Amino acid sequence: YIQLFYGYVLINAEGRDRLGLKAEADLPDGAKFERDREDHATGWIVGSGAAIVSLYSRLPKPQMEQAIDGTRQFLRKLSSLGLTGVIDPGGHNLAPEDYAALVHLWREHELPLRVVYSIFAPRPGKELEDFRATTQFLPMGFGDDWLRFNGIGECVTWGMYNNDTPSEADKEAFYRVARWAADQGLTLTVHWNNDRSVHHLLDVFERVNREVPIAPLRWSIAHLHDASDASLQRMKALGVGWLTQDGLYFAATSYIAERGEAQMQRSPPIGSALRLG
Repeated sequence: YIQLFYGYVLINAEGRDRLGLKAEADLPDGAKFERDREDHATGWIVGSGAAIVSLYSRLPKPQMEQAIDGTRQFLRKLSSLGLTGVIDPGGHNLAPEDYAALVHLWREHELPLRVVYSIFAPRPGKELEDFRATTQFLPMGFGDDWLRFNGIGECVTWGMYNNDTPSEADKEAFYRVARWAADQGLTLTVHWNNDRSVHHLLDVFERVNREVPIAPLRWSIAHLHDASDASLQRMKALGVGWLTQDGLYFAATSYIAERGEAQMQRSPPIGSALRLG
């Protein structure tokens, strides 16, 4: 089982048998088998983010020793490629208890590189409650040079997670968590895809900033591949960072199909961000 982003899974015949995927009807809603021009299955499964997350959740959970060994091998592989540190921004299918293997390696002084991690909101509708519970004895920056807590995100509240049309209730729920995070001195990172809707997020950031200055807290927006100059300028005024990556190299085909070649030519607009300071 090899997953590319939240849209594609490559899985061989043995994997399909183990998961009971004998026909397309066995896949989660929103997923399908990719076929070539001759109508032969390529081995890839394609689908919506929710469908891929649902498919991933069917995989058997490793036992603790397996998780420790797998995490050890993974980090050693990264180290062998010359990486000296990674940032884990949280993600789907990862509960706080899933970090036990990482913490074990840290406790045994076995981490081959530095790891900085955030806490991803585990439960929709319970975000503030969960963050308060999980960070009660976990102050910002807790840890050492090998493993360090780096705040909350990339999902802060589910109602404002890649939602282009959040309701006023969604924005109010996000404000409550963001204001709490500001009061606690926590770094906050938000995953956002589209510039056309990022004004909803920036409106809340500006509201919090009027009450608690957020620039010293190193808040940031992740991805936003099509960021406009106007959005980047609002972010700069707030002291908000912009986190980008090379994901578009691998997602170019779907990005061009959705937004066109012209948009791809300026995504992500790193030159504009540098020019704007």
